[in-house]
Amino acid sequence: MQNLYFKSKSKKYKSITPIEYQQAIKSFREILNNPIIYPKELYTLGLNIVKKSNNFIILSEENNLGEGFYIIKYKNSSTLQNMISIPHRFHDKYTGIIGFHLIKEHNYRAIAFNTVHRKVMDSAHTSLTLFNAFHIAFASLYPNDRIYQIHGFNGNKHKNIFIKKSQIVLSSTNRQPSQEAIEIHNCLREEGYTSLLYGKEIFELGGTTNTQSKTLKKYDFFNFIHIELNTPLREVLRRDYLSRKKLIKCLP
Repeated sequence: MQNLYFKSKSKKYKSITPIEYQQAIKSFREILNNPIIYPKELYTLGLNIVKKSNNFIILSEENNLGEGFYIIKYKNSSTLQNMISIPHRFHDKYTGIIGFHLIKEHNYRAIAFNTVHRKVMDSAHTSLTLFNAFHIAFASLYPNDRIYQIHGFNGNKHKNIFIKKSQIVLSSTNRQPSQEAIEIHNCLREEGYTSLLYGKEIFELGGTTNTQSKTLKKYDFFNFIHIELNTPLREVLRRDYLSRKKLIKCLP
């Protein structure tokens, strides 16, 4: 699984059509709902399906055209909940490897990674993508789950003194934070993180133009949590299990 993850990088991106986009949503729903079913449309869309360790299904690119990399858990499905989203792993340093550790170490149902640099195609701000389709499929099947999307920021590049000193900026991508965001923010504070809540303490880095959030709202899914991690915290999380375990307490 690790080898497939590290190989999943594309230098170019091939766009998809609206028809392919709808096919992707349908096919992702099928395999998320029943891992025994391998929809042939996914192969047509450029994804290989690999079963690993009787616990994971991996959807990896065949032609490296920016289709994304996806891991689905299916063993002990009654204990699984929520999803991780990584749209900028080549730009927001270490977010990808942090997400890779989280899906292995915790009971998340699935994770979606971008496979092309945001300068080629920005997965968090492009609608007709397999990456976006995966989020819609997940939300339609699990409307009560949460989707945690992880980003990275460099505090030294911000003029705002509070952002410079903050480890985390948390947002539900609305000017008014959701109850879920408030609860996660309070938990992070209790765990000792310097966390800022968008819409209450800060009005930057809130992900208000995020494509996944905007699209999911159209499907009446409002459990999208946008998480910005500063550089030093990402450096710790990518290598330290106990630090990740501490974070997961607030991202159940």
